[in-house]
Amino acid sequence: MSLPEAPTVKAACLFLVTFINQSCDHNVMVIVVNEQGMSLLEQTLRCIGGEAPRSVIDLMADILLSLNKNYFDRLCAWMTVFLHRDGFPSSRITVMQKEHYIRMILTCRESE
Repeated sequence: MSLPEAPTVKAACLFLVTFINQSCDHNVMVIVVNEQGMSLLEQTLRCIGGEAPRSVIDLMADILLSLNKNYFDRLCAWMTVFLHRDGFPSSRITVMQKEHYIRMILTCRESE
């Protein structure tokens, strides 16, 4: 997802969003999201944190919104793990900024 080719990243992100949205109807897909969701979230946050071109950040936000809508409890737990990781996703971000960002993401669910 941190590739410089925007069309490739767009296709990957759209696939992931569709997969996450459809997974609630299929037990096997739920297992995949539960097992790989933390890795997906980590890569998504790294991309938002600066590893991906700015032109694809909106696509990363779509992944976060999809996880937020369909796997809210898991997303909360995963985000808490990343909150306490030093230097993640960037060494320029403070813990207070991370906490604010996480609150903003998790409240997006309530506004939909």
